[in-house]
Amino acid sequence: MSREMGIIVLGFWVIIVPYLGIPASWRTVLLVLAGAAVALLGFLLRGQTFLQPSKKTEHHPFAESTGRVNDIRAVESVDTVQL
Repeated sequence: MSREMGIIVLGFWVIIVPYLGIPASWRTVLLVLAGAAVALLGFLLRGQTFLQPSKKTEHHPFAESTGRVNDIRAVESVDTVQL
């Protein structure tokens, strides 16, 4: 089971435990253990994101919509020639 799925299962467990009809002391212990498990999985997930190398791309989401890629370079070369 993945860590993400563990968080989801523990979330459902926390929702269900109060309605199972178990003694209050057992219910408290179960909920505290579930909370500790959620915290542990959260720290593990957080550490996993820090250990992964960053994915830097050269993709620019805000590009000119003229259809030509070299428009800016063409304008710059024309300006330098005229000077």
